[in-house]
Amino acid sequence: MLTVPLIIVAVAMGLLGLGAIMDDRRARAKRFEAEVEANDVVLPLLHSINDDRCIGCEACIDVCPTEVLDLIDHKVRVSRFSDCVQCEQCATSCPTMALVMYRQGSTPRMLTVPELDEHFQTGIPGQYLIGEVAGKPLVKNAANLGRAVIEHVVHELAVPGARLGGRDVLDVVIVGSGPGGLSAGLTCMKRQLSCLVLEKEHIISSTVSRYPKGKHFMAEPSTATNVSFLPVFDSSKEELVASWQQVIEGVKLPIKLGEAVETVKKGDDGIFEIRTTVGTYRARRVVLATGLRGKPRLLVVPGANLEKVQSLLDDPGEFADLDVLVVGGGDSAVEGAMSLADVGARVILSYRGDGFKRCKTGNQKRLAEMTAAGKLSVLLESNVQEFTADQVRIKLADGTIQTSPNQRAFVLIGADTPVAWLETNNVRFVERPHLYTLGASDEVVRRLKPQASECPRSAAESIAMVLGRELAAPVRSAHRVRSVVGHMRDELREAVEDLSGVFKISDLERARVRTPAGGVPTKPLIPVQRLARGKTTASTRSIPSILAKPEPGGRVKNDFAAQERTVTTVNPFAPERTVVGATPIRPRSPKPMPKVKRPAGVKFGFDTSEIESFGSKLPFDEPRGGDDAHTDLDHKVFRERPNRGPNPFEDDANTVVTRRQVR
Repeated sequence: MLTVPLIIVAVAMGLLGLGAIMDDRRARAKRFEAEVEANDVVLPLLHSINDDRCIGCEACIDVCPTEVLDLIDHKVRVSRFSDCVQCEQCATSCPTMALVMYRQGSTPRMLTVPELDEHFQTGIPGQYLIGEVAGKPLVKNAANLGRAVIEHVVHELAVPGARLGGRDVLDVVIVGSGPGGLSAGLTCMKRQLSCLVLEKEHIISSTVSRYPKGKHFMAEPSTATNVSFLPVFDSSKEELVASWQQVIEGVKLPIKLGEAVETVKKGDDGIFEIRTTVGTYRARRVVLATGLRGKPRLLVVPGANLEKVQSLLDDPGEFADLDVLVVGGGDSAVEGAMSLADVGARVILSYRGDGFKRCKTGNQKRLAEMTAAGKLSVLLESNVQEFTADQVRIKLADGTIQTSPNQRAFVLIGADTPVAWLETNNVRFVERPHLYTLGASDEVVRRLKPQASECPRSAAESIAMVLGRELAAPVRSAHRVRSVVGHMRDELREAVEDLSGVFKISDLERARVRTPAGGVPTKPLIPVQRLARGKTTASTRSIPSILAKPEPGGRVKNDFAAQERTVTTVNPFAPERTVVGATPIRPRSPKPMPKVKRPAGVKFGFDTSEIESFGSKLPFDEPRGGDDAHTDLDHKVFRERPNRGPNPFEDDANTVVTRRQVR
């Protein structure tokens, strides 16, 4: 009989054990799933912004679909990160790698930059690298660094025994005639160092000079001050280059055009040997200011080596009424296409991308307007397949091939950086953290020259500064002084006329005649003739013309002037009251007033309790009443004032009026 219960108990225990095992497995499974979910959480992408490399071009802001970024003080800032959709378009569009995105918990990608010290000296003592290739883009930075490195050279060569070599050795050889190279050369002239500027092109500052004709040049960065000797200002590229040419000719800066530098080697004697396509030079110091425009990128397609295919656009006017193809999607390509269309060329703009996201907003807007007007054709997601003598074949987004007539083609897709050339000349590239900075360029100059001042815009002033000469006073200086005085006079007159709007216009337009106690009329505070000569403002147009009638002699006649009497009360808060054709509201007796015994607590001729009651009755929160407001109170105060001869408040009342007039 005990067998059955034992069996039941064993089965129950087995079931309980099985249930416990199953529960344990479920718990383990849940814990495993939780761990998997924790491991599978996608961490957000964060923004890393290097202010030193940011040029404020707004390319990242323009492509952001949710307006996460803003431009604050000419630098990009993340303002609404919660709206970020993690598309990374901002990082892709940044032309200087100032903005990159990285996964939370990791580090931003490293920057590959030249190894430079605080004076922009490479690993080879005496060899300097400046400009965009050194990690400092924009024209003001290049000009400032051109001066900074030469100021350091002056300091180094001032050490006894530092001037090695003979007279045939130059102090400085400068490679490149961009803003950095020209600034370095001008600083050499200022510090009386022998120098030579070498330029591979046949024009100075070839990058700026070959901008499209009429391109507006902006002096950037706006946060930096140009403390070099090279004028840098907002203008057209023609005006800026002409100014630079004038300065170079004025100081007789030695420049050799058409000489490409092949090698720069430092000998055992400490002298640099610079070998060019023309000759060899020796120098104690070398400044490399080559910029980033190395070898232009070309299309690898049949016919890309034809003479009609070029990588630079000098003067769009030469190609008017021709069939022209422009390849590229940056500002240079878009501006080139638009300038060609403006002169009458039949332009096709081909770009492999789906939009011009890296262009400035103004260029995008103008391109859209010109495309809508039919002035040029845009082919997005297209690729050139072949050039022939008079045609071009382009593969479109749908895979079809379009054949178009073509006499000229401009491939404006950038250039490869001269990294290989720099490395062969002992410039070593290293990796730095993404937030690595070199400091403000004007501060680099001021570390060596604390009193460095801003460069003038005028080429003549810049020449005088370099040569240490006094700039002759301009011939029109006296005329300018007179102009300034006249301008100040006009401003003062307008200010006085604006202040007159504080008064009641009806009172001002009338010829006001004040009748003081003596009964002698005084001159009006503001003559009617002066008001008639002043400007007509919005507050005076509604004045009836009957108030001021011009006489034949040009004077203004006021029909009401002879009948007016203005009485100013002691109360500074009450408005002036004018009665036409009647006696004053509160007449002054010509006879002395009888003496009144001053009661206790009376000061200054009236009871102080009246002040309290007077203040409590003033309607501060409501508009004042008519001209008779507070009349009874004023008369009461007047009666309680003892006789002191002349009115002791006469001057104070007039002073209050004058102050009210000024306000």
